[in-house]
Amino acid sequence: MSKTNRNDISIGKDKWITFVELDGQQTNAIDLDEILKPIEPFLNALETECVAACCGVDAYALWPEDIAGATKQSDIPDLSRSIETARQQIIDSGGDSFVSHRMNNFFHRQTLLQLIDHIARCVGHAEDGGEQSGEPEPFCRNCLMTKTHVDPEYERWYRKYPRFPGVVKCIELLRSSNVHGAWIDVICYELEKHAAEHAHELIAATRAEVEGESGVGRILLHVVADSKLPQAFDLFAELLKSSDETLRLHGVAGLKQLETKAARRLLWQHGAS
Repeated sequence: MSKTNRNDISIGKDKWITFVELDGQQTNAIDLDEILKPIEPFLNALETECVAACCGVDAYALWPEDIAGATKQSDIPDLSRSIETARQQIIDSGGDSFVSHRMNNFFHRQTLLQLIDHIARCVGHAEDGGEQSGEPEPFCRNCLMTKTHVDPEYERWYRKYPRFPGVVKCIELLRSSNVHGAWIDVICYELEKHAAEHAHELIAATRAEVEGESGVGRILLHVVADSKLPQAFDLFAELLKSSDETLRLHGVAGLKQLETKAARRLLWQHGAS
């Protein structure tokens, strides 16, 4: 996949984050530097392609292996937590345009949040001991049955929770600062595996987390979409009308996963088919 414009941000081989133009909103941009200060050593470790004073965000190496290396090099205690805190501050600011003088770059809210989400995912994988080269290995929804060995993290999970602990407990764990990396994958696997029997509870919890603008809400939206729950049609239809571009994308993805006539019609009506 090639980038759609010259300012798109490279995050892997043929992978890009679309750089949304600000269209004159720079004068109202919110300053990011104070928000990003707790993770500044980590950002400094990523600044290897050039210097920000020259190339802005393009000076930062943002492929998974680069982020893994910077995670180790910066050695910030609980880096994932600090990144999530920064993300929440950006959301709470209510702004649509941001500027980092240190990074020498303006950002639209959509681009900035997508970039932070990518970084957070890679950092979580690195902190959990994942490989430091290439794209973080996705958790295979069927691997527990097809692997020649059982994933050790799943073994640890199963020893603690021999039975499905329920939607509420899973969400409580996802909110915990001590849960990241492979455990998030295992929890998502468990939620998806039991989604059909807890559909209404899972969808209601997802809606509540999304309305609260929590990071867990974004995780749950992926779970609900991958579960292809027919009962989730109304949720994804609502997201399709959201003023938040990221939520609209989740709405599109969820409706496409449903693969129903009603979902296809709605996508066509919104020009998202």
